[in-house]
Order: sequence, then structure tokens, then C-alpha cells
Amino acid sequence: MLSPDTQVTLLLCGRLGQPASEDAPPLTPSEYHRLTEWLESQGSRPARLLEPGGLDLLPDEAGFAVDRDRIAALLERGGSLALAVESWANRGIWVLGRGDNAYPERLRRRLGRQAPLLLYGAGNLDLLQGGGLAVAGSRDADAGAIDFTRRIAGACAGEDIPIIAGGARGVDAEAISSAIVEGGRAVGVLADSLARAITARRYRDHLRDGALTLASPFDPAAGFNVGNAMSRNKIIYALGDWSLVTACVARSGGTWAGAVENLKSRWSPLFVRAGDVMPEGNRLLIDGGGIALDPTILDQPVGLRGWLDKRSVGWSDGNRDTRSGQAPGEGILKQLPLFGDPL
Repeated sequence: MLSPDTQVTLLLCGRLGQPASEDAPPLTPSEYHRLTEWLESQGSRPARLLEPGGLDLLPDEAGFAVDRDRIAALLERGGSLALAVESWANRGIWVLGRGDNAYPERLRRRLGRQAPLLLYGAGNLDLLQGGGLAVAGSRDADAGAIDFTRRIAGACAGEDIPIIAGGARGVDAEAISSAIVEGGRAVGVLADSLARAITARRYRDHLRDGALTLASPFDPAAGFNVGNAMSRNKIIYALGDWSLVTACVARSGGTWAGAVENLKSRWSPLFVRAGDVMPEGNRLLIDGGGIALDPTILDQPVGLRGWLDKRSVGWSDGNRDTRSGQAPGEGILKQLPLFGDPL
């Protein structure tokens, strides 16, 4: 059952499986934040807007954060909300609001106001709280990167370290499938088409048996959008205890943008596949402060979890030099563009 605050968030910000109205489009995250900040200043919460006289709380003057008539129109979508929630529930889709107890604490703590207002998903909710290794890589990664992805996912499965990835073809898909094949667990953070993905043969049984969770900050019926794909990267990194880039094209695409954003925001310690043969993007990420991970570590009798923890000591504060105040590679990092070409 949806909490009252989450109901209001869905009414105000959700698409509810329908095209947005031109007269009363859903609130943007920034508009919603301005509204909730004002409500908090009045000692109230979003759910109060559904109570009799709730809209009277909002000032009618011009210049308020959001037009009151627009808010009223969005709140009147109760019938559409009921139909959408019933449809999602029949497919096994749940919805979490940012204030719900089951909402991933890592996202609230690490992303703050950037944490998605809503998370839609299917599968084991507990996996969203369990951390793990966030894996990212190019869709068109070479055979060496794919083989390494399979091996690292298998090693994670052996130590009960969940894999967190984006679900796209290439590295993402290999990381998720390899972890599950080896008896491990995985979280797929999707940028689009959640409702369709949960019916896919490769996912159905694993969602049912608790080995897989699929989640998305976007409406379950939403199609692909480059901006959405870029913006969900932070969720992948913030859910992990550590993160790993296996193959990255320099200065271009979603893998590069997400990794550089993580280096700057420091959501999770960023490891990068190293070695004699690696893409230029990998080398630049290491120069910018990423932690080199040589594939030969998987051939050594060491525990992966302990190795990752040991190598990531000091990440949260950037391991800053007390004289310069800079983290290793920060000077280089400032020269790296955050976003390159589209995916």
C-alpha cells in the first residue's frame, strides 16, 4: 500500500502511464522540492494536500513556487492513480517514495536532493539496501572487457557481493547475467521500459526467486531517452559499496559521463580495469583518481571484498593531501569533461 506522501508525490510528479497534460504537466523535481520546502516551513507534509482544505494551505499570490491551480489539477488525478497502481501491482511492480522506509538509504544519504523522488521496480526490495559492486562499461566493449566482466561478476557471486548495473547490452547485461548464473544476486537500474523488461524471459524467474531486482526512477512505460539514461547513472554508483568501470570510451558516452560524475561527487570508490591493454578512457579515469584494478587480482588467492575495502580507504574524503588540499589526480580530473557526446 502506498504511503500518503508517496500518493501525493505520484499525483504531482508521476506520469501514471499517460502522456503529460499541456495544461497541467507533472511537477519537475525542482518544483516539487520548492513546494515541499514551503510545506515544511509551515510544519506540514505533502499528504496534507489530500485532506479537506489542504490546498488552502498554499498561498494564492503570484510568484509562489508552483501555480495552485496546476497543483489542484494534478491532485484530481486520483482515478488515474488508482488504475495505474492496480495495473502495476498486477504485473508485480512496486513504487517507493523518497520518504518510505524501504527506499534505499544510500540514495538518500549520498544523493540528497538528487535522489529520485520515486522508484519503480520489481523483485526483492531488500537488494536495494544491500550494497554491492556497481559495474559500468561500454555497450560495444571488446572481448577482453566482456571476459573480465564475467569473471569479476562470478567472483562477486562467490563472495555474496551483489552486482549493480544499468541493464543495457554489453557490459551491463553480462555483469547481471554472469552474477546470477554463478548463484549470485543483482540489481538492474533501468533507464526505460521497466514494464516490458520484467516480462523478459531472461529476467522473469530470477525476479521471482529473489536473485534479481529491477528498478527505475522513470514511469514503467517510459521509452528510451538519452537524458534519462545519463541521469540514472548516479543511482547505480550511489547504490554500490564500490564501483567498477570495465571499458570506457574517452570523453564520450554514458559510461564516461557517469564515471567522471562519480569521481567528482565521490558516491562510491571507483575502480577501473587496468592492464597492458585497456581503452584510453580507462587510462584517463585512472589518471583522474580512479583506482586501478588489474585483472590478475582474480587469479590470486585473496578475498575480493577485503581487497576492495583495503584499496578504497580514504575515498570518502578524497584522500586529500594536507598541503595542497587536493585528492590524487584532482588536477587532471578538473580537465575532464563531465559529459561527452550522447550515448
